Amino acid sequence: MTRPHESAHGGSNASPTAHLVLMRHGETTWNTLGTVQGQSPGSVLTALGRSQVRATIAQLSGRVDAVVSSDLARAVESAHIVATALGLSARVDPGLRERNFGVLEGLPGAALVPSVEGISGGVVVDENAHPANGESLRDLYERSVRAARRVGQRRPGQRTLVVTHGGPIRMIRAYADGRPLMGCAWDPVANASLWPVEIELAPELELDGLAP
Repeated sequence: MTRPHESAHGGSNASPTAHLVLMRHGETTWNTLGTVQGQSPGSVLTALGRSQVRATIAQLSGRVDAVVSSDLARAVESAHIVATALGLSARVDPGLRERNFGVLEGLPGAALVPSVEGISGGVVVDENAHPANGESLRDLYERSVRAARRVGQRRPGQRTLVVTHGGPIRMIRAYADGRPLMGCAWDPVANASLWPVEIELAPELELDGLAP
């Protein structure tokens, strides 16, 4: 496996680099209920969630050139709060959506058992497991990474704030670090937390045959 920050020959690569700051949306109404959100509509930011997002503005001021978000309401609102404060516009990319949990969306979080979620003990154990009518972790990984590369290709060398969800953040970080999906740690991603990553954009550095 070729790491995104190394050339195929082991040396430094001068290809365009995507400088991204990944941000999870603020706390939502469904977060407070412990409900499986996925891509379902209806989950919106709480007052605390908006405060969490506003608290990130000082860390981002002067450090990002553009804002892109998932098209789900909780991410769009979070991105709008930040972009407005920074004097930027925000655009959306549906590829940055949270994982589709199919028939489990709207159910208590306890419905996410390893046989359908693909995660056990905080580690990815089955990248192809998926709920009925939902996505696998492999599906999420490929979609999220394509979206991140697409965002980076629009502004190579600049820094873009990407407002998204816990699942895509973990997938993009794994790709940027050159970590395989199987066995990848499913570590906590707090609401409104920030995760800087760099992704080299040369086609020969793609993993698992991903297209741009």
